[in-house]
Amino acid sequence: MSTHLLKPSFRLFWALTRFLLRFSAESLEILADATRAPKNKNFSPTNLIGGELNFRTGKFDEGNDPAGWYGRD
Repeated sequence: MSTHLLKPSFRLFWALTRFLLRFSAESLEILADATRAPKNKNFSPTNLIGGELNFRTGKFDEGNDPAGWYGRD
């Protein structure tokens, strides 16, 4: 094989490699941004889910279960 055919193929290889590395880095950055918590000062589980944690059932509800308890004793 002559060298004049190898130069374009190496350039193409390195161009594709750079593209794939940049694409991977951007994808990871987007995924990392999606997993970060919002910078809201009212960030708590009750604000995200809604309701109060019923310690008897372990679920969030409206806070009106007569048999449930909603604060730590």
